[in-house]
Order: sequence, then structure tokens, then C-alpha cells
Amino acid sequence: MVYEEKTLKSDLFVRKPVDDVCRKINDNSSKQIILNGGRGTGKSTILYNLRNSSIGTDSPTFYTYFESATSIPREPNNLFNEEFLKHYYELKFSLKLLQNIKEKYPIIFVKYFLGINETARNLNMEMCDYINNRFYVNPRGSIDTYLAPGQMSYEILERLKSGLGIGSINVSIDRFDHINGSSAYVQNLLSEYFSMFDKTIITADDPSVSIENVREKGFDIITADYGGNIDIVRDIINRKIQEQTAYDQRKYFNLSLVTGEILERLIADSNGNISIMLKAATEAVDSYQWYAGKRDFGELLLLETQELVKQSDKMLSYSKNPPKFHL
Repeated sequence: MVYEEKTLKSDLFVRKPVDDVCRKINDNSSKQIILNGGRGTGKSTILYNLRNSSIGTDSPTFYTYFESATSIPREPNNLFNEEFLKHYYELKFSLKLLQNIKEKYPIIFVKYFLGINETARNLNMEMCDYINNRFYVNPRGSIDTYLAPGQMSYEILERLKSGLGIGSINVSIDRFDHINGSSAYVQNLLSEYFSMFDKTIITADDPSVSIENVREKGFDIITADYGGNIDIVRDIINRKIQEQTAYDQRKYFNLSLVTGEILERLIADSNGNISIMLKAATEAVDSYQWYAGKRDFGELLLLETQELVKQSDKMLSYSKNPPKFHL
């Protein structure tokens, strides 16, 4: 998720609304939090900011992300049994923890984690070879020792707590309801890791998730909703347009053309999807300048937004496994 890291460091980043959501997460007493708000509403950026702002505190938050599509099945089968899937996710989870430590605590990493990191890397190479070989007619190769959930990851966390002299570590899991084709099995498997942390934050795009159907399961919900705030959207859009036109006098654009009425329509048509709004604004400015200001900017912006929403909906319709929260 290099894009989110770049966003945090760019002039486009509007810090206050992201910090406000992070503050709500930190102040929430629940040990399990679902961050929702719809697609493109900045949830990943919030998690990255949450991680970066927690470095050096007594309760750091690690960021993790698991692939939506993998070469392994969504649940155990004849090729990959349950023992293997548990080994696969324990190893992947451990590697993600180690990557967080290497990036954010390099001195601690060198002092305490070089050996276990090498072990994890070797096990991962063995596992990748095993996966590739299982698809041949005559599968070959084997895994000598299967890891159980928590076997390596718990040791990593305990070493870090000891090295930093802290007693609390949190974790975030991005796009949780997308993992491995929205696998119910994998979601339940990863939920076994929640108890290892003081707080677990997961993001979800499943529109059916509501406080009524998750509270009894121990979750609270915090919504990334600043994409619906007209003042914040105006600030984000204006920054994007200024960045786009800053280095070319021929691309001067009068920001007063972005009226409150246009922004209200933009938010409604995009359903608060910041990614769509930013891309639509970029395309609309280019079109407006191509027409030499002879087309109404608001009309161009809304047309671009509607087209991007159509494209997004079309891509979603192709998905065999749309995001679904199973816990």
C-alpha cells in the first residue's frame, strides 16, 4: 500500500479529518473495531496514519493487509488441507509483523529479529515451492513442519514487547472482508489472532455490516464519513486542482467555479468516494481547459463522476466474490 504512504506525505493530505477518525479509534474502549464507510472513503489512509502516529508510543498499531486473490483455495480441500491453510496464514501474518518492525523499529529488528526473520523467509520459500508443485500431475515436495496459529507470531509480539519495554500492541487488518475471495473460513481463522492484541481494527466494505448485527459479536463500528463533509471535500478538491495546474500557466483554473452546489452533487453522485471525486476533478479540469472554458465546469465534473461510478460498478459486477463480512 505504497499509495497511502505517499498520500500521507503529499500536499493533498488533509490531516485533521483523518486524525479525528484515528482519535475516535484510539479513544474507543472496544477491543474489536470495524472501520467502514464505503469504498474509496480513505479507510486505508486512516490505518496508515494510525500506524505512523503510534510509533514511539506505549501502544503501537501495526498495519496488515492480505491479498484478495491467492493461489490457495478459500477453504480446505484435497490439494491444500486445513493444516496447510493454518500454516500459510500463520507464516504470512508473522512476515507482516516482521515487516512492520523492520520498517518502524530498525534497531530493535536488528537486535532481536534477524534470526526469526531468516527462519520465516526460508519457510516462506519452502511454502511457495510447495504451492507451485501441488498443481502438477505428480505433486512433489513437502513441508517438514507446519506452524499452528500463533506459534511464530506470538513469539514475535513477545520479543517486541520485551525489546521496547511495553505491554500493549494493536493491529489493523485492511480490506478484511475481501481476503481470499471473501472467504468465511479465512476470516474465522484470522479472528483467532484478535486475542493476541489489545485492540484489533479491521476495515469492511460489506454494505450489510451494521452495529445491530456485529455488536453482539464484540465489535464496535467507526465510520470514515468525511467524504460527505462539503468543507473537507472542497479542501481536498482545491488542493488537487492546484497541484494539477501549479506548473503550467496555461492551465490556470479559477477555483471559485467549484461551487457549494456542485460539491453537494459531487458527493451525492460519488457516494462520498474520495478516490472518484479526485479523479473526476482532474478529468473535468482537463476537459474544461480543452473546451477553452466554453463548457460549464459543473456539468463536466458531474459527467466525469457519473462515468467513473459506472466503471466502478461494472468492475464490481464482474467479481464472483464481492466483499462479505462473515464473523
